[in-house]
Amino acid sequence: MSDKKDNPFLDALKDMIQKAKEDRPKGAVPYGTIVRSARYPKTWGVVYDAMIRNQDMDGNPIISYSVSWCQEDPKSNSRGPLFGPTPLVTVEAEYDLIYILFPPKQKETLG
Repeated sequence: MSDKKDNPFLDALKDMIQKAKEDRPKGAVPYGTIVRSARYPKTWGVVYDAMIRNQDMDGNPIISYSVSWCQEDPKSNSRGPLFGPTPLVTVEAEYDLIYILFPPKQKETLG
C-alpha cells in the first residue's frame, strides 16, 4: 500500500497545466514569462496567454500574447502610473515585446 493520498486539487491543477502546455502555439514563450514593452521599456508585464492571430508576408504565423502589465513603482521619480490605478491587460504581437529570459537577481546588500 502507498502512504500517498490522492489530492483532487493537485490533480486538477496538474491537468490544467498540461492542457495549457498543449494549447500554447508552437514556438510561443511559456506562460509566466516576464516581458517589457517595446514602446514603454520601463514597463514590465507577465505573459498569461498566447494565440496565433496573423501571418507575416512569408506565411509564417505571428504569435500574439495576452500580457498583464505591472504598476509602476510609486516610489520612483516618474510623474505617476502609466496606466492609471487599475492593472492593464493587453494583447501584444511577439515583435512588440522584449523577452526577459534571465530576470535580474536581487542586489546583495553589504553590511
